[in-house]
Amino acid sequence: MQYLFTFFVLCATFILGSCEEDDPFRLLFESSWTEQTDLIPLEVSGTVPTWLSGSFIRNAPGAFEMGKRNLTMAFDGYAKLFEWNIDGKNGKVQYRTRFQESHWFNSSKRQKDISASVLFGSTDPPENFMFDMERMFAASDNRNVNVWQFGDTKALIADMTMSYHLDDNLRAAEPLTFNDGWTNASKSISCAHPQHMPTKPGTTKRPYSPNNMWSTHDSINYFCKTNPFGTTACNLIRIDKNLVRHVIPNTTFTFPFRKISYMHSFGLTDTHAILFGYPLYYGFLGMMMGQSVSKSFRWMPEDGVRVFVIALDGSGVTELHSDDSFFCFHTINAFNDGDGEFVIDLTETDVNNVLHPLVIKDMRNRTKRNSIVPQLEVRRYRVNTKTSSVTYEPIDMKDHEKNWDFTYTDLPQLNMGYRGKEYCVFYGLNTNSNFTMDFAFNAAVKKNVCDNSIAAFSDTTIFSGEPVFAARPGAEKEDDGVVLLSALDTKSQRTALIILDASNMKELARAYVPADMHLPFGIHGQFFSNE
Repeated sequence: MQYLFTFFVLCATFILGSCEEDDPFRLLFESSWTEQTDLIPLEVSGTVPTWLSGSFIRNAPGAFEMGKRNLTMAFDGYAKLFEWNIDGKNGKVQYRTRFQESHWFNSSKRQKDISASVLFGSTDPPENFMFDMERMFAASDNRNVNVWQFGDTKALIADMTMSYHLDDNLRAAEPLTFNDGWTNASKSISCAHPQHMPTKPGTTKRPYSPNNMWSTHDSINYFCKTNPFGTTACNLIRIDKNLVRHVIPNTTFTFPFRKISYMHSFGLTDTHAILFGYPLYYGFLGMMMGQSVSKSFRWMPEDGVRVFVIALDGSGVTELHSDDSFFCFHTINAFNDGDGEFVIDLTETDVNNVLHPLVIKDMRNRTKRNSIVPQLEVRRYRVNTKTSSVTYEPIDMKDHEKNWDFTYTDLPQLNMGYRGKEYCVFYGLNTNSNFTMDFAFNAAVKKNVCDNSIAAFSDTTIFSGEPVFAARPGAEKEDDGVVLLSALDTKSQRTALIILDASNMKELARAYVPADMHLPFGIHGQFFSNE
């Protein structure tokens, strides 16, 4: 589903806060209604690297009410875009922010009320019977999850195939038009984390600057044309630079009646895609009857996990099975390890973090927010098609020298030049560091899986968002670049862009946005280089 209840639930553990005036984190769940359509300059402290040039765009729920009615779940918030335009050569940062002009948002504004739509939660005051009837036929087009670029075209994307075009003025007012003539594709499911088509097998890293991949490489995703009354067939698709979708031959995999797995991301090597069919199933029949998304999902751990290993060259699909049920929102990376074995690193989560939705009023209550701790584990899976085995081992997320524990880490990012290849470094967002019951213990983490080292940027007065890596042009080292964070500074009650040295996680520069243009609890983002 488009609702990245996905990473919301993972992180929300540390973001539930009270509405009291003394709650330093209250802005995370307060609406940010002010729009700024033109870029405005921000005051910068520190030094922006001279090579850093481009746009850092975050996608997030920007408002949680319309008129006198409130949304009850944060991940249903109206989508809003936040952009930092970075000019390192001149040491400048500019900023703008505006709402996605979705049909749902515009309809709600006209009605001065929350209009009918498929919601992860509900509304307060509750909807009436007619609202439930209307949303049986209302497709949600609120795209508050991720940002992607197909060729030269940016888009807002989610776990449904319909995307919204994002223009150069940060305006998203029309659905993205693909040039392939596919019909009814907007009602199909996909995932909010497509990946770039890998280069030829055998290269240790991709022979191009990772910052340039947006416009030079096709994207890979899966596509399922849902059938709520029978078997659902899915395929891998390739989206080229001209916005044409191509089905990769011999990549069909299927789900039986009422058992369509929710898969928010997948692994991609230079030869294969690896998808885990978790036993968390969409409840399309329930949604068709007006049920909320959170109530319609079904968790059936007795089914185990189906594993689809799909060849990108069209030579077929191998299906394996794991009796050990688990669920994952975000894949870190995957690569071939020889002799039919594939390595997939991911962040596993207790599915109860998904099935027990986080309500805004609870997120605004300090006692409740600190009573919920996420159950996460970073894992390395090994899938072997010759032995039909699926095994895993935990990845050590402890800083043993400083006696610091970063086990609850999610929202992973890495140098995209190493996507699908053997790699060492990833970055992630850690919550409840050292297993504390205070969500203020939040850190942006760098993990090296090769030498087992770990480094972090942490400040108990700052709530960081997903860390996004940007590579230095011409860099040879995997961690040669910067990490970009959007963060709430609780001392100033303002959102800031924080730029870190990706090699040591030390702060290089910071730029604050105007107080009335804060970024609420956000979801994903990307850096688009001007290189």
